[in-house]
Amino acid sequence: MPFDTVEEAIAESNRVPFGLASYAFTTSMKTAQALSTYIEAGMLSINHQGIGLPEVPFGGTEAIEAYLNTKLVTQYN
Repeated sequence: MPFDTVEEAIAESNRVPFGLASYAFTTSMKTAQALSTYIEAGMLSINHQGIGLPEVPFGGTEAIEAYLNTKLVTQYN
């Protein structure tokens, strides 16, 4: 889903009430840092789509308080 600004992409991602997983593709390290800081999701993959570890918060951050907003951020350059 294309966006005109990073802020618009972050707002759209955070609009969803579940906070499960987000995926983003960018060539900018500044954009990647902003996404990893401000996207409210249990899992965020930047420049790849593989999150498959047993430790990752599959239940999301918004729906289940027991996860305490744990966030995994992975990025390939």
